[in-house]
Amino acid sequence: MPPSAASSDGGWALVWGPEMASGKVTRVKALVTERVGRGVAWMPFHFAGRFQNVDQRAKYPPGCDPIVIGESVNTITTYGFDPVTGMQEPKATLCQIRAG
Repeated sequence: MPPSAASSDGGWALVWGPEMASGKVTRVKALVTERVGRGVAWMPFHFAGRFQNVDQRAKYPPGCDPIVIGESVNTITTYGFDPVTGMQEPKATLCQIRAG
């Protein structure tokens, strides 16, 4: 993620998938690092306490909040799949990232 694409390290970032017209957006904490190549972003693939920008922690049993609060990239990726295996292929997709 380029430094200008999100707020500083630890700040909030809004991420839209390729189907931006659907209005699906995620809000995640930014980790700005040189470990991920320039022009590349990474997000977790599994649920982490938010869903379509709504906090879900009230649904967890007391004391069982996720360690990391954020949104799964699954909510904004495409519906593509590998035509040979039929497996879901959201591991590579376009996105737009802004501070938020």
